[in-house]
Amino acid sequence: MPEIVGFVGSSHKDRDLCFDGQRCINMFPQISASGTSKTPAKLISAPGLEVDHDLTSIVNRGVRGMIKFGQTTLFVVAGTAVIKITSAGTVTAIGNIESADTPVGMASNGINVFFVTGPKGYVIDPNTDIVTEYTDVSFAGADAVYFINGSYVFNKTSTSQFWAMLPYSTTIDPLWFATAEGSPDSLVTLAVINQEVWLFGDQNTEVWASDGRSGFPYSRITGVFIEQGCAAKNSVVKADVNGVGTIFWLSANSEGQGMVFRTVGTSVSRVSNHSIEQEIATYDDISDAVAYAYQQEGHNFYVLTFPSQNITWVYDTATATWHQRGWLDVDGSFSRHRSNCHVFFDRKNLVGDWNTAKIYRMATDIYTDAGNPLVRLRTSPHIYQNNQRIAHSSVEFLVKTAPSLVTIVGQGSDPKVKLRWSDDGGYTFSNTRVASIGKIGRFKDRVVFTRLGQSRDRVYELSYSDPTSFTIMGAQLNAE
Repeated sequence: MPEIVGFVGSSHKDRDLCFDGQRCINMFPQISASGTSKTPAKLISAPGLEVDHDLTSIVNRGVRGMIKFGQTTLFVVAGTAVIKITSAGTVTAIGNIESADTPVGMASNGINVFFVTGPKGYVIDPNTDIVTEYTDVSFAGADAVYFINGSYVFNKTSTSQFWAMLPYSTTIDPLWFATAEGSPDSLVTLAVINQEVWLFGDQNTEVWASDGRSGFPYSRITGVFIEQGCAAKNSVVKADVNGVGTIFWLSANSEGQGMVFRTVGTSVSRVSNHSIEQEIATYDDISDAVAYAYQQEGHNFYVLTFPSQNITWVYDTATATWHQRGWLDVDGSFSRHRSNCHVFFDRKNLVGDWNTAKIYRMATDIYTDAGNPLVRLRTSPHIYQNNQRIAHSSVEFLVKTAPSLVTIVGQGSDPKVKLRWSDDGGYTFSNTRVASIGKIGRFKDRVVFTRLGQSRDRVYELSYSDPTSFTIMGAQLNAE
């Protein structure tokens, strides 16, 4: 029985589905570490969500940003509220800000927290739990703020300038600013990595570093000029990949937009592929894209959401592949992932809901989407052989659920997979067939479907929604 080559793979949904229509939703590939495992790779479930803190009694609007202060304090901005959460579980509303739902930029110098909303800035004093609006006459708004070499640095909204505060303070020297000088395009945002300040314009990017001089302490690194700017200010994310700092962002330049890049030293590397770029090219608006990065079990993920399109794409640096995440809506379509921002706090990956003031723990030992079904779906590559008609006698999937004897009542006690197939390249699908994987405590690792008809070109779609772990190790076809 021959293997369906590429069934364990990532998303490659081409504009022309008859060429390639692979989908990978709420699952991603993991390559064998030993090289001698049962299969070279497997598809594993994306992490689920469970409510860690429900802040809707304080404010019922989306989480705009979170930052850890020390090891025991988390500050959250949700809607108009600023909220303090401790590792002991106490939750306190400590202030209010202007009404908006857009993401905020947050940084800490170890003494206080400074965050910006675009038009305004605010300071949190952790000693008094007081939030005050930042009213320095030199401050005219900012989209992003970072901490570097003892100082806060931030861009000045709607200009080409970036500023630095005096060390370990929130005081601005009116002369401590500079203008991105490599190109006349406007500065969209900035980010800090490896003690360097990356300035993202709408068409180009340049890099500045501390020069040790008195006065404004930064100067441009000569010869470093990237002819890729930024299409969405909130897509710029600092990340750590295998101990090396990097920045991911959604790009734009004078020739077009919609590619995803990451920094490599003072150079850049394209991480999007043609199928992702074709997908992005269909979106009416990408300027509102928002992203975060996180690490889990050796995988570093860049999570990129397009709110206007209601979709989330995720890049896994461990395999250099993309997959989709989201929740299944009542109409059968997948909506964007619930997360809007991320922080690692109290040894947990926490994410904020973009729509409500809920903070979720995101982990691989959670098998629901905040109590709702977590649908995991894989659409195969084309099964095609020189346009010859193939009789599909049976198809077998190597799958596995959680090897646990914990009693599960209701959904999950007798986990089932669903199968559909398409003979027109993935445009329309058959009725759904259902098969049991094996009741909890009596697992089997193969599921077989028979009497599947004939086709010159077929793709299979396997899905699973029971609240258990789910792994796909491969698929095989018995064909004539």
